[in-house]
Amino acid sequence: MERRWEALCSWAVANGLDPRQIARDSLVICRHGGRPAIEYRAFVLDELGRNRLDPRHDYRCLTTTRTARMTRALTEYGLTPDQLGT
Repeated sequence: MERRWEALCSWAVANGLDPRQIARDSLVICRHGGRPAIEYRAFVLDELGRNRLDPRHDYRCLTTTRTARMTRALTEYGLTPDQLGT
């Protein structure tokens, strides 16, 4: 499990993402503009860089959906799409 998580983090960084800002189990590979993309939920930060709480749900962090261009394939890191969940 830890090895897979390290591979996922390395893959995310290689694609320009900060793994610390990605909500668990939110990574999805999709197509955006005809190209492979990564869709994920990113934490919304306050002015001090801390995760904001979601006013609709007690004790949950507020997230927003984002899409990033996928520049490095999962297979380069020994992963498959079904391994995106943590």
